[in-house]
Amino acid sequence: ALMREVDGAWDQDGMNAIQIARDDRHDRYVMTYQGYRSDDGTYSVGVGAAESRDGVNWTRSEANPVLMQGVEYEGGLFIDWPLALYVSEGGGITSYMGASTTDDVVDMYAVEVSEDLTGWHIFGDPVLTAGPESYDQAGITAASVVKLGDTFYMFYIGAAGWEDIGGGARAPVTQTLSLATSATGISWTKHRDNPIAVELTAAKELDGVAAQVVGDTIHLWLTDNYAGP
Repeated sequence: ALMREVDGAWDQDGMNAIQIARDDRHDRYVMTYQGYRSDDGTYSVGVGAAESRDGVNWTRSEANPVLMQGVEYEGGLFIDWPLALYVSEGGGITSYMGASTTDDVVDMYAVEVSEDLTGWHIFGDPVLTAGPESYDQAGITAASVVKLGDTFYMFYIGAAGWEDIGGGARAPVTQTLSLATSATGISWTKHRDNPIAVELTAAKELDGVAAQVVGDTIHLWLTDNYAGP
């Protein structure tokens, strides 16, 4: 394991929603992730950060957990999970987070992260909102951001609804792949032909996406549950 649980820590019982980006300016990799701890069936969930020189040995941020679920931030905002992570050529770090002001809809917010991974400034308004289109009206559940030329490209998974899976938890249903573009990485415009024609059968069970620039093209990797969970 590249990172192991630490007994008694806020993330001792699990890590998921892991996002990793290369920071060439500072010769390192940076990571954001969701961690959780269970105490007698009661879960506390937060967001953590880590860095690595070789991609194998990781050092957690001293500020972890940098954000917590269930905590009301400025503007009545509640954090959900990391969606994407982007590091500019100059070393600037932007974490794209799922967050909401209600329990029903998960929008995307941008978070400016300091170089030492301890400072997290949440932009006041969502950079990409769920809906009003039906294909992502319930929320944004996964994303990947890359830059090609002067344009930022965001490939994201949008959900049309939620279902109760017990224990106070919910899961997205009817998920499809969509595209948004931006000149700044902050203000995004959805593509007029969304959702993208990938797995648009009745199942519509995409739940993960990763993008990488290779030369002058963008390569995509998708998680699709078309064959069953």
